[in-house]
Amino acid sequence: MERNKYNTESRGAGLGWAALMAGVVVYDTMANETLSNGFRRGTESENPVIKASVYAGLGTVALHLLDILPERFDPVDNVANRLGSFLTKESGE
Repeated sequence: MERNKYNTESRGAGLGWAALMAGVVVYDTMANETLSNGFRRGTESENPVIKASVYAGLGTVALHLLDILPERFDPVDNVANRLGSFLTKESGE
């Protein structure tokens, strides 16, 4: 289920960004700690595993959004493609 990354047709990404932003606002409103504070706490952690995990997550998302990694090495693309294949297969398409 390879996607064409360079398709110039509108595919609803704006709606996805709006939903993501709404989710962050709702979470930050209801949680005991905002996502920003949790991220900052992770980057300042004395535990090197936690600190490395936070920076690895940030790097992964940044490389994905900047479209720097080839799709076969992009974990976000890989998970999305596998999940999409699984859901398509489960729905009988």
